[in-house]
Parts: sequence; structure tokens; C-alpha cells
Amino acid sequence: MQSAPIAGAPSAPALDLNLYEDAVLRDSREAFARIRDAGPVVWLLRHRVYAMGRFEDVRAALRDGDVFGSGKGWSML
Repeated sequence: MQSAPIAGAPSAPALDLNLYEDAVLRDSREAFARIRDAGPVVWLLRHRVYAMGRFEDVRAALRDGDVFGSGKGWSML
């Protein structure tokens, strides 16, 4: 695994995982298990985004918009 390549961002485990791959679209359980197992926050290399996969971490982030918000929006296109 590599660290996230965004300057000034905290280091996070990186996964080379394609969420749009046919196998993942058919059954995403293994892909999301990899995200959860890698850490509370991971960098998805192919999509160039951070991801969270653990329920408690996601819930905490959703409740803290000051830290986990983006005034510029986001997209995975």
C-alpha cells in the first residue's frame, strides 16, 4: 500500500481498487471488506478519493460537517 498523494493531507493506506469493475458491481462485499480492513480512511488510487467503510467512522464523519465537509462538492465521475 502507498500513502495518499495529496500534499498536506494526512497519510492513509492506499488501495488499487476499481469500484466500477464488473465483478465489484455484481458483488461488492469483498471490495468493501478490503476498504474496512485497510483502515478507518483509505485512499482509492484509481478514483483519487478518500473512502471510509466502517459504520462508526462514517457515522462520526456525517455528524462532524466542520471537519468532514466539502464546500466545493465532490464527484466520482
